Amino acid sequence: VTFLKRWLLEDEKITVLLDKVAEDMGTLEITRGRQALELRSNLSERRALTDPIRPPGQDESSARNLQWAKAHVLPESRHLRFDCGVTVQLGFAAEFSNIMIIYTRVVATPGDIAKCEAKLTDIPEELDVDLKCTNKESPEEVGSPLAPAWSLGCPSSCLYSRLCGLQKLRQELAFTVCLQYRYRGMDDFVEERRTVSVGKPLIAKLNL
Repeated sequence: VTFLKRWLLEDEKITVLLDKVAEDMGTLEITRGRQALELRSNLSERRALTDPIRPPGQDESSARNLQWAKAHVLPESRHLRFDCGVTVQLGFAAEFSNIMIIYTRVVATPGDIAKCEAKLTDIPEELDVDLKCTNKESPEEVGSPLAPAWSLGCPSSCLYSRLCGLQKLRQELAFTVCLQYRYRGMDDFVEERRTVSVGKPLIAKLNL
């Protein structure tokens, strides 16, 4: 790189430029006989590092932008009402176009229920989901390096789950929201389940 920097702005064919770099490397004791530059090329026409960048055509650019936009569409947040009267908010955030965060939050609880929480289960096996990164009480616990960014739009007091590898989805994404709750004066928890389908989120829409 030290030698290449001297020639980066020269309007020379790339193979000619690299020949000059090789010659320079042979002039210094530190590289002479110790490091050689091997050149192979199958260029059929002249190409230089100073060649102007040619932007894509308008139609190609528009199609690419449309694909990009489709790969960043999240499912809409929704509310699930269970038979016991509990209402759970189901929301979504994107870490990348192939990594989605799903969060659940209890937003309404009848007075006779002392405690409840809603967890995600039955996530498709084709996705890369670490069970250690599901149903966590804080964004940081799901193992996301970008948690401070995507969690800004999430409400508080949620359970978070991280789903990776959305490009592997062949069918619509379906999972189960499992509500566990306990009535006042009782020790045992009761469980209700609701299957949810959210279509093909983010990059899964492109059917790669």
